[in-house]
Amino acid sequence: MEKNILNEVIEAEKDIQSAVECERVRLREWLEQVRTEAGQCVEQETAGLRGSLETAAQDAQRDARLQADTVVRDATERAKSLTGLDDEALSTIVLTKVPRILLE
Repeated sequence: MEKNILNEVIEAEKDIQSAVECERVRLREWLEQVRTEAGQCVEQETAGLRGSLETAAQDAQRDARLQADTVVRDATERAKSLTGLDDEALSTIVLTKVPRILLE
Protein backbone atom coordinates (compact mmCIF):
# COMPACT_ATOMS: atom_id res chain seq x y z
CA MET A 1 0.00 0.00 0.00
CA GLU A 2 2.83 2.39 0.79
CA LYS A 3 4.30 1.70 -2.65
CA ASN A 4 0.93 2.46 -4.18
CA ILE A 5 0.70 5.83 -2.36
CA LEU A 6 4.31 6.62 -3.26
CA ASN A 7 3.60 5.81 -6.91
CA GLU A 8 0.53 8.05 -6.82
CA VAL A 9 2.57 10.90 -5.31
CA ILE A 10 5.29 10.44 -7.93
CA GLU A 11 2.67 10.34 -10.67
CA ALA A 12 1.02 13.51 -9.31
CA GLU A 13 4.41 15.24 -9.18
CA LYS A 14 5.07 14.26 -12.79
CA ASP A 15 1.66 15.63 -13.78
CA ILE A 16 2.39 18.88 -11.94
CA GLN A 17 5.81 19.21 -13.60
CA SER A 18 4.24 18.53 -16.98
CA ALA A 19 1.55 21.15 -16.34
CA VAL A 20 4.19 23.66 -15.21
CA GLU A 21 6.25 23.03 -18.35
CA CYS A 22 3.16 23.43 -20.56
CA GLU A 23 2.42 26.72 -18.80
CA ARG A 24 6.02 27.89 -19.36
CA VAL A 25 5.74 27.10 -23.07
CA ARG A 26 2.39 28.90 -23.27
CA LEU A 27 3.81 31.93 -21.47
CA ARG A 28 6.90 32.04 -23.73
CA GLU A 29 4.64 32.00 -26.78
CA TRP A 30 2.41 34.70 -25.31
CA LEU A 31 5.43 36.82 -24.40
CA GLU A 32 6.82 36.52 -27.92
CA GLN A 33 3.45 37.55 -29.35
CA VAL A 34 3.32 40.58 -27.03
CA ARG A 35 6.87 41.55 -28.02
CA THR A 36 5.98 41.29 -31.69
CA GLU A 37 2.84 43.37 -31.25
CA ALA A 38 4.71 45.97 -29.21
CA GLY A 39 7.41 46.18 -31.89
CA GLN A 40 4.80 46.70 -34.58
CA CYS A 41 3.10 49.35 -32.47
CA VAL A 42 6.41 51.18 -32.01
CA GLU A 43 7.09 51.03 -35.74
CA GLN A 44 3.64 52.45 -36.53
CA GLU A 45 4.03 55.25 -33.99
CA THR A 46 7.51 56.05 -35.31
CA ALA A 47 6.21 56.25 -38.87
CA GLY A 48 3.35 58.49 -37.75
CA LEU A 49 5.71 60.77 -35.85
CA ARG A 50 8.06 60.99 -38.82
CA GLY A 51 5.14 62.01 -41.01
CA SER A 52 4.03 64.62 -38.49
CA LEU A 53 7.57 65.93 -38.19
CA GLU A 54 7.92 66.22 -41.94
CA THR A 55 4.60 68.05 -42.22
CA ALA A 56 5.54 70.41 -39.39
CA ALA A 57 8.92 71.11 -41.01
CA GLN A 58 7.27 71.87 -44.35
CA ASP A 59 4.74 74.15 -42.64
CA ALA A 60 7.50 75.97 -40.75
CA GLN A 61 9.52 76.37 -43.95
CA ARG A 62 6.49 77.74 -45.79
CA ASP A 63 5.73 80.15 -42.95
CA ALA A 64 9.36 81.31 -42.84
CA ARG A 65 9.32 81.94 -46.59
CA LEU A 66 6.11 83.96 -46.31
CA GLN A 67 7.53 85.96 -43.45
CA ALA A 68 10.79 86.56 -45.32
CA ASP A 69 8.85 87.65 -48.41
CA THR A 70 6.89 90.11 -46.30
CA VAL A 71 10.06 91.53 -44.74
CA VAL A 72 11.71 91.91 -48.15
CA ARG A 73 8.59 93.48 -49.65
CA ASP A 74 8.28 95.94 -46.75
CA ALA A 75 11.98 96.81 -46.93
CA THR A 76 11.74 97.32 -50.68
CA GLU A 77 8.75 99.63 -50.27
CA ARG A 78 10.53 101.55 -47.50
CA ALA A 79 13.66 101.86 -49.65
CA LYS A 80 11.59 103.14 -52.57
CA SER A 81 10.01 105.76 -50.33
CA LEU A 82 13.46 106.90 -49.16
CA THR A 83 15.06 107.17 -52.62
CA GLY A 84 13.67 110.66 -53.18
CA LEU A 85 15.02 112.07 -49.92
CA ASP A 86 18.14 114.22 -49.80
CA ASP A 87 21.20 113.30 -47.72
CA GLU A 88 20.27 115.54 -44.80
CA ALA A 89 16.83 113.99 -44.43
CA LEU A 90 18.30 110.47 -44.69
CA SER A 91 20.94 111.31 -42.08
CA THR A 92 18.24 112.49 -39.69
CA ILE A 93 16.25 109.27 -40.17
CA VAL A 94 19.34 107.09 -39.70
CA LEU A 95 20.42 108.92 -36.56
CA THR A 96 16.99 108.47 -35.00
CA LYS A 97 16.95 104.73 -35.80
CA VAL A 98 20.52 103.80 -34.83
CA PRO A 99 19.97 103.82 -31.02
CA ARG A 100 16.99 101.53 -31.34
CA ILE A 101 18.92 99.18 -33.64
CA LEU A 102 21.86 99.04 -31.21
CA LEU A 103 19.55 98.16 -28.31
CA GLU A 104 18.22 95.12 -30.15
